Amino acid sequence: MKPIIRTVAIVFAAATIFGVFAIAQRNGRQTARVVRTAGPYDVSPLETEVLGQSRWLRGGPAALRVIVTDHNSGKPVDARVKIALAALDAGVKPAGEPAPLYDGRTNSVGSVDAEFRAPSSAPGAYDIRVNVDSSLGKDEVIQRIQLEQAVQIMLTCDKPLYQPAQTIHLRALALDLANRRAITDQPLTFEVEDARGNKVFKKTENLSQFGVAGVDFQLADEVNMGTYTLRASLPSGQTEKKVRVERYVLPKFKVGITTEKSYYLPGETVKGTVQADYFFGKPVASSKVAITVNTIDIGVSKLAELQGTTDAGGAYKFEYQLPNSFVGQPFEQGKAVAEFQGRHGYGRPPADAEQDRAGSEGSHSHRPRS
Repeated sequence: MKPIIRTVAIVFAAATIFGVFAIAQRNGRQTARVVRTAGPYDVSPLETEVLGQSRWLRGGPAALRVIVTDHNSGKPVDARVKIALAALDAGVKPAGEPAPLYDGRTNSVGSVDAEFRAPSSAPGAYDIRVNVDSSLGKDEVIQRIQLEQAVQIMLTCDKPLYQPAQTIHLRALALDLANRRAITDQPLTFEVEDARGNKVFKKTENLSQFGVAGVDFQLADEVNMGTYTLRASLPSGQTEKKVRVERYVLPKFKVGITTEKSYYLPGETVKGTVQADYFFGKPVASSKVAITVNTIDIGVSKLAELQGTTDAGGAYKFEYQLPNSFVGQPFEQGKAVAEFQGRHGYGRPPADAEQDRAGSEGSHSHRPRS
């Protein structure tokens, strides 16, 4: 027992002489609690507590709550509160004079909610200095924070599917998340990677006064087919977009699906029509049709597949009895979704149609609600 008593006495003496400093992390907020000594053996009557975020966006809104109480009685103290931000040399030692951020007084409960805008200084580590001045004395709390820059880049291209030898037109818009304003006069790097991960394009352009930059990339005649990755990057952030590069043939006819009603009850019979027409106006007659019926529960689930053949007018009429129960979807305000997706295979063109139109295939989907 004697060694334990000695240890407790030493810790208590250290707290009495030098004061107590404790930091707690609660729900993403960092709390700094400081009790300073007024003399070599006396505890200061002021107790200052600072609540706030430890990571700030440069140039964005920030806030701290400062609570000042009497350490001896626990009662609130009327005090003047000043908040300043001090830069650090190499992230360690203070450098230069602190920049003032806030000057105000505590309210009747000894608290002040300080709202201000973080300076647009270089990202890095800084010290927040909270100085308290009251009739009971003075106090200072120093807390380390990180000043960060967050950007949002929107990358677009002219279409999602390309063929070899075509040109990909890329455009990017960059915004500062702190104030939602355009980032200007900064180098933005565009990159393109092929389906095998090879970097086939890289170019840097300066952002305009509206935060916009764009480039064009010409695909070669012989390329690796598959999914290409488009990328736009700044020193503080980047974004990516996927496109497909493959050889394809445009459809020669259009497909449409209609149902008698747009809303059905579970268990009812859905009656509808699939209509296929060539783009030059003639119907796609005697063409095979496949209709896939899907619904959404935890994912997309296939309910059934209907097959048939279009008539002379390019139409195929179908009927399907819905299940007795569905899963309602929040994004549909509790309603369920039944999707009818139609596909036309190889059809026989009319006598005056071009022969190469017979090998086309098209699809269309329709979603009546349940």
